[in-house]
Amino acid sequence: MKRLKVGVVELLAHSVTTPHLRRRVIAPGTASVMPQAVAVWAEELGCEVHYAVWTAQEALLRLLPEEMDVVFISAFTRASFVAYALSGHLRSRGTVTVLGGPHAHAFAEHARDHFDYICQVTNRELIADLLRAPERQERGVVLSADEGPTDLPGVIQRTRFIDHCIQKGSGVLRVVPMLGSLGCPYTCSFCVDAPTRWRGLPVQPLIEDLRHIERRWGEDTFVGWHDPNFGVRFDEYLGAIEASATRLGHGAHMSLSLMSGANARRLGQARFGLLGPGVESWFDFSDKSGRARLLGESKVRHVAETLNTVQAEVQHVQTNMIVGLDTDQGDLPWELTKRLVELSPGIYPTYFLVTNFYNAPLSRELHASGRTLAMPFPLLDTNCFGNVRPLHYSPTELYDRLIDLYEFAYSWRAVLRRTRVTPGGWGKVVNFGRSVDEGRGFIDFHKRIRARLDTDRELREFYEGAREAPPTSFMNEVKEQLGPYRELLPETLFWPERYAESFRASAEAAVRTIREPMAGTVPRERAAS
Repeated sequence: MKRLKVGVVELLAHSVTTPHLRRRVIAPGTASVMPQAVAVWAEELGCEVHYAVWTAQEALLRLLPEEMDVVFISAFTRASFVAYALSGHLRSRGTVTVLGGPHAHAFAEHARDHFDYICQVTNRELIADLLRAPERQERGVVLSADEGPTDLPGVIQRTRFIDHCIQKGSGVLRVVPMLGSLGCPYTCSFCVDAPTRWRGLPVQPLIEDLRHIERRWGEDTFVGWHDPNFGVRFDEYLGAIEASATRLGHGAHMSLSLMSGANARRLGQARFGLLGPGVESWFDFSDKSGRARLLGESKVRHVAETLNTVQAEVQHVQTNMIVGLDTDQGDLPWELTKRLVELSPGIYPTYFLVTNFYNAPLSRELHASGRTLAMPFPLLDTNCFGNVRPLHYSPTELYDRLIDLYEFAYSWRAVLRRTRVTPGGWGKVVNFGRSVDEGRGFIDFHKRIRARLDTDRELREFYEGAREAPPTSFMNEVKEQLGPYRELLPETLFWPERYAESFRASAEAAVRTIREPMAGTVPRERAAS
């Protein structure tokens, strides 16, 4: 049997215009565990494996050796057109291409015109079956396992692939991706992980993985925990970190319900430098905050108190809020969000526009309402362009309120106060840098969109629902992002009306396959007081 030459590519950027800092410093540290796991599995199956990531500083078409038999491409939705371009180039040379990652989960039907296979729920057995007899397909075949992997290759097995990512970076930031669990114990309707049964991975191997990280890359290496909710088994996870006796830094997304004073102290002692708790809404999704019955002003006070307790131990804490939810109307949601900035001045706040990626239970409701816009995939980003028309705010009102919120949260007064109250030198630098670059950057960005709503008739009609096809200006922005790689894509992909048709067909297919949240009982540890 021929030994297959297999490539695994993860796209960590979506545009040739990606700023230098993100290409060189940030992007190499955002590599995921799953593409590396696929590379390990392919090696174990006897394949010759070539792994690469694209951060927009490399020549896309020269990432891999020539004459590959099969290439797996992992992409989030913003990078989907880059993935389509790379796949088209490879398929023209006879290579079988496979799409994985968030875009495969969200818009598989759309990707079928550009790939031979689309992998959704993936495990080792699915990869083994595919590699037994990979074939070119007239139209992509969607593959999905009944359940995800029961275990994943650890850091030791993934070392050479992690090396590749670290060598891409500047040396300022070295990040190793790890997972301690799969799925999520919560059932938030907006979350892609809600339909996936929560499963904790074996804890003991984590100890040796952490020691290996320190030996190979140094104690100033940062461990990025990619769990949808880290610390569900808090004592076990922190126990493993403590037992490793390492001096590594850590970052994770973690529920507020686990962030008690005692747990916060353990996080600080374990050198957690970054935490990203989701607040989401003042009127919904409250079970993760630890007080399911608290709403409105009461929830703001509880969240602020918890965040301040955590930040006394963890230098950089980012909160995630969703703006424009159907439960939001009038001034109150915005005023409560400003109130949190006042009560927790050291926290770095992020504001996400409601976005329907057609991969979560809520997607069915948003689709049925007819308010999901055919936003071009390369622009579909929760920070920049949401794709759902709010129920209670017009497009201009939403942007006016969003700009006002950003100007409040990222005024120079707020930025300097945030920097001053942040503990530790590293935290101050990150909080100040992100506030100036990202936070204040979004003020200008959203002001430009707001101004265009007054001058670009197509844009205004698109946001108001009078026009289904995206505005011509959006498609021109997509072409600019792709640069020379746009020539590898069919011109019809950039036609607004044709794109809207393909988006609608993909959306209709996606809503039929979305699973319900897994509401089963999951072992949760009670937060210490």
